[in-house]
Amino acid sequence: MNATSKTDGSRRKFLRGVLAVGVGAAVERSFDDSLAASPTPEEMPEIKLGQLKVSRLILGSNPFFGFAHGNPQGKPDDMKQWYTRERIMAVLDQAADHGITAVWTPCYHHWIDL
Repeated sequence: MNATSKTDGSRRKFLRGVLAVGVGAAVERSFDDSLAASPTPEEMPEIKLGQLKVSRLILGSNPFFGFAHGNPQGKPDDMKQWYTRERIMAVLDQAADHGITAVWTPCYHHWIDL
C-alpha cells in the first residue's frame, strides 16, 4: 500500500463518518416533536457521494476555525471566540432547517470533539 492510497482510504473513512453523523442528526431531528411546527425546507437539489444522497449546497466551516478569507475585519481569534460549540451547533441546525444535509470541514480535533 502506498502513501496515497492510505491517505485516500482514511479520507474516505473520515468523510463517511462526517456524513453519517449528519444523516444521524437529521434522522434524530425528524423524530423530535418540538420541531413539528417548524416549516419544512424547500426541496434542495441533491447529489450522490458514494452511496449517500446529500444536498448539492454544502456548508463550509471556515468561520468556525477563524478563517475569514478576504475579510479584513474577520480577526481569527475573534472568530474562534465567537463560534462557541453552541453557536456552531445553532448554525448546523439552521442549515439543516433549510435542507442542507452536508458540511465540509477539515478533520481538526476541535471539530471531531464537537
